[in-house]
Amino acid sequence: MTGRDTPLLVVDRLEKSFAARSANPFKPSHEKLRAVDGISFSVGRGETFGLVGESGCGKSTAARAILRLVEPTGGRVTFDGIDVAALAPEPMRQLRRRMQMVFQDSTGTLDPRMSVRDLVEEPLIVHGIGDGKERGAKVDAMLELVGIRPEFADRRPHQFSGGQRQRIGIARALVLEPELVVLDEPISALDVSVQAQILNLLKDLQDKLGLSYVFIVHDLTIAEFFCDRLAVLYLGQVMESGSAKTLFADPQHPYTVSLLSAVPRVGAKVGSRIVLEGEVSPLGSGASQGCVFRARCPVGRNRPICAEERPALRPHGAEDHTVACHFPGELSLASA
Repeated sequence: MTGRDTPLLVVDRLEKSFAARSANPFKPSHEKLRAVDGISFSVGRGETFGLVGESGCGKSTAARAILRLVEPTGGRVTFDGIDVAALAPEPMRQLRRRMQMVFQDSTGTLDPRMSVRDLVEEPLIVHGIGDGKERGAKVDAMLELVGIRPEFADRRPHQFSGGQRQRIGIARALVLEPELVVLDEPISALDVSVQAQILNLLKDLQDKLGLSYVFIVHDLTIAEFFCDRLAVLYLGQVMESGSAKTLFADPQHPYTVSLLSAVPRVGAKVGSRIVLEGEVSPLGSGASQGCVFRARCPVGRNRPICAEERPALRPHGAEDHTVACHFPGELSLASA
C-alpha cells in the first residue's frame, strides 16, 4: 500500500452549503443547498484518492473546501496533523505551499498577458522564495520536468496546445514543491491521446516527487487506471468507497453498479447498461431524511426504509470497502 497508515490528509464529515436562490426577489430564501453533505475520507502519503460521480455531485466543491478556496460550513479537514479550518490567513497562506491545485480549464487559469516563465515564477515571488537567479533556475528545471522546453518559456499561453497548457498549469502548481495536489478533472477537456500523456506524466511526477493526489474525475475508466482508492459521490454524499480494485470487481451500491454498467466490458451483454430513471434532484434536497439516491434507485425506490432512514456508510467485506445502502449487492453487474 501507499502510506495509508499515516494519512497526510483527513477529511471528516465535510459540509458545504450555499443559500438557495429565491424565486421571489423581494423575499429571500432561507433554504440551504447542500453541495457537500458530510463526506469523510483520508489520503495516504504517495497515494491517489479519487472522487467520482456525475456532474453536479459535489466533487469540485469538496476539492475547493479542502483547500479553503471556499469556506466549509461544517466538518473538519486535517493536513499533516494541522486543522486547516482553524488557521488564520497568514498561516493558511504558508500552508498552501504544501497544498496545491490543478484546474480543469488551463486556458482560464493562465493569464494570457503573462509569459510562461512569469506564470510559473509567480508563486515563488508571492511566497518570497529565492532571488531572481534562483527562481529562474527553478522555473527552467520545473518546465523540463513537465515536458516544456525552457527556450519556449517566453511565449504566451495561447501559443501552446491544450495539452501543453495543462503541463504549464502542472508546473505552476508544483514549483512550490507541495506534498498534496488536488487535480480537478485535469484531462477532461483534452483529446484522448493527450489525456493518456498527461496521466502518465502525473504518475511519473508522483513517483519522482512523492506526491499525494486527490483526483476529481467522472470517467470511471480513468479512475480505475489512475486511482488507488476512491469514493463514489451522489448529491454531496458518499455512496460507496474502497480500493479501485474492489469497487470495480465487487460494486455493492446500485449507483456504483449503474455507473459501471456504462463502462465497456469484454463479454458484456448487448443492452446490459442500467439506465437510471428520473432526473438528478436539486443539490441537497432530501438530504435530511432517507436515501438521497432513492428517487432514481431501481432497488429502493419503493421501499419505506429508503424513504425514511438515511443509510450509514458501513463496512462491507474487503478492507476499506464501505457502502451507504440498506440493500447492498441486490443489484449487480451480473444481473444487468
